Parts: sequence; structure tokens; C-alpha cells
Amino acid sequence: MGWTNAQLSAFQSNSPSWLGTAFTAEVSSLLEGAIEAKISDNPELMGK
Repeated sequence: MGWTNAQLSAFQSNSPSWLGTAFTAEVSSLLEGAIEAKISDNPELMGK
């Protein structure tokens, strides 16, 4: 995925306004998983 922590954080912060009604609980969970995987430096966790 190659995103920096700052980019992921900005995307997470702005996702509700950017995605509107497409910002579902599933999208939020996937984004949280990507951030956690990036922080833990374990890309295998992404999408779980």
C-alpha cells in the first residue's frame, strides 16, 4: 500500500466528507485495519 502514516491519518479524518454515504462501517473497519497494520509494520493484517 505504500502510504505514510500521515496520509492514512488524513484519509481517515476526511473519509466521511469525501465518501459521504459510501463511508460505511465496513470501509471504516478496513481503514482502521490498514492503519493498525502500518503502525505494527505487518501488512498481512490489512483487510482483516
